Amino acid sequence: MRRSQAGWEVLLLRRSEQQGGFWQGISGKVESEDADLRAAVAREVQEEAGWRLVPATPVTALGAERVFRGYDSLWYRKRSFLVALDSGGSTPPILSDEHVAYLWAPLDEAASLVDLEVYREELRSLAKALAD
Repeated sequence: MRRSQAGWEVLLLRRSEQQGGFWQGISGKVESEDADLRAAVAREVQEEAGWRLVPATPVTALGAERVFRGYDSLWYRKRSFLVALDSGGSTPPILSDEHVAYLWAPLDEAASLVDLEVYREELRSLAKALAD
């Protein structure tokens, strides 16, 4: 996330057509080499956006783990994390092969762009929490 003059924005990445063609945040899974969830988040941010998180970068868990069925009909366990960028996200992401575009979007717009209801719910909840 970053704070702009218009308010809070979230980074969305568009998957390639071979990967479903939909918008989503940085995502991934915990790998065997990850020491913990924070290490997995830092690795995924680097892999998908090319940004290296410094050890002091706060990583905040958003809500509980959710189980959902993906587009491929497989079941997934999902846990979302928030990373607020010190640089304000001024450095453009370096997209991985999985993505073809990126967009910094206000939370309400981001919620309208993502396809999965689980993502929409999280973005709406985050927007509400930031407004309170």
